[in-house]
Amino acid sequence: KYPAQIKAGQVSNTFASTMDVFPSIAELAGIKFNHSIDGKSLSHIMKNSSAKSAYSDGFIHTSTQGKVSGIRQGDWKLLISDPHVGYTKKVSKKKFEGLELYNLKNDLAESKNLAHSNPEKVIELKKALEELTSKLDK
Repeated sequence: KYPAQIKAGQVSNTFASTMDVFPSIAELAGIKFNHSIDGKSLSHIMKNSSAKSAYSDGFIHTSTQGKVSGIRQGDWKLLISDPHVGYTKKVSKKKFEGLELYNLKNDLAESKNLAHSNPEKVIELKKALEELTSKLDK
């Protein structure tokens, strides 16, 4: 059934998370939910690798304790609070700088914080994060 819908050997550079696996498989299997679930279905990307990202409006980063810590949107990542708490803080070698902005296309290792040199992007991403968090189930 799926070889006709999903071509073998496709490659996509679309951002995704492991939490997207369950909703993707569920949608492909025709399973519907009457409640919200974590993740987004990527079945449309599996069927068309050039399809628009499920996260074009952004992806919310959370700490290991579930606190919103930032946003990823396109090539950009903004951290507004330390994502490392508890055990991960002990093993992380990176000290949180208070507000961190990275262009992941140019700096995948997140070694150059651009927050001070790009305040417009910080404002833009903070606004996008506020919009996304306002839509979360409370």
